[in-house]
Amino acid sequence: MKLVYLILTVLYILFIFYISSLPDIALHFADTLTEKIFWNMGHIPLYTLLVILLFLALRPRKRIGFYLLIIISLTVALCDELNQSTVSGRTSSWMDICLDLIGIYVGILLIKIFFHENKTATEI
Repeated sequence: MKLVYLILTVLYILFIFYISSLPDIALHFADTLTEKIFWNMGHIPLYTLLVILLFLALRPRKRIGFYLLIIISLTVALCDELNQSTVSGRTSSWMDICLDLIGIYVGILLIKIFFHENKTATEI
């Protein structure tokens, strides 16, 4: 089962890079500031799901394993922004990385709540 989650995780990371590789014209559906904020908030659930998939694929048991989830997810976020900066009409943004970090944190909290009931959600 871990192999299935590993394959899903890799496919999901490829999907993230595919989305960031689309030129701005392909994503031009946010005309107002409110719409842009709404679509930027999409980083949070995107990276929440990434952390959960990584957890299911790797099943870390110790605190260091959770740090590994964070490091891998943050590396994907940084590489994604770097990739996005090379695409016509797209830019990289520290705000996007901050939203990715919020998503990573939410994912870790959800993992702690739903997979480690005997610990509090803030223990990592």
